[in-house]
Amino acid sequence: MSPNTKVSRQQWIDTSFGLLAEGRDPGIEPLSNLWELMGVTKGSFYAHFPGGRHELHREIITKWLQDSPAANLSTVLPTVRDPADRLRLLWAQLTKNGRRDDTMRRWATHDAAAGDAVGAVDAEIIQHANQALGDLGFAGDEAAVMAAFLVSAAAGVYRTPEPKPRRYRLANPAAFETLLAVLTRAELMQVLADGDQEVEVTAGAAPDEVVLFTIAKGLPPAARRDLAARAQKFARQAATGDQPPGRPASRRRAGA
Repeated sequence: MSPNTKVSRQQWIDTSFGLLAEGRDPGIEPLSNLWELMGVTKGSFYAHFPGGRHELHREIITKWLQDSPAANLSTVLPTVRDPADRLRLLWAQLTKNGRRDDTMRRWATHDAAAGDAVGAVDAEIIQHANQALGDLGFAGDEAAVMAAFLVSAAAGVYRTPEPKPRRYRLANPAAFETLLAVLTRAELMQVLADGDQEVEVTAGAAPDEVVLFTIAKGLPPAARRDLAARAQKFARQAATGDQPPGRPASRRRAGA
């Protein structure tokens, strides 16, 4: 069967990739919706993608990796001398295409190939953040925890598959304040314009612990305080093992 010349294989890929920015998960999006959007038939799709949905998915993942938050950082970051500026650049890259990348993360929860791609990008981002934080003078364990926080905070701006507080332990609580100061000085720790949630941080169950959780954008201060209190209660329950039914403890340590 010869491919339909009305649309090219690349057009199929580009159109499918564009759906990520609209929050449409490729893993559950009906192919019939894509055929209708492209204005062609089912036969045209299979002429270009004889391997079917999985072949198209591989192409979408490849394109995402080429335009991912980690793309080109290995080339750009060595030219930035100030490690604080490197952290700001990392944050800007992480949040540049937030809604699209959020969709990718949701897809990754039920697709192994997408999960591998997201994991590889996160690992590279964390490695760069570790280096910058180390250059700022933070010890290895502290740098690892804060680097993981950066990635989690960026991902947490949007919906997560199982939203619940995440706990981070720091050998020096002041290190966390330093990290926030580095980011907020450039006003980069703001909620993204097209996000529906934002990241909130509160004290944990111990002096060396902070709790990261997400809330609906624009909540009034009283509602924020109430949710912070609930997150702190969750952290205390997780620390003692006294968890409510269906809510297992979630502890993130350095290197986890």
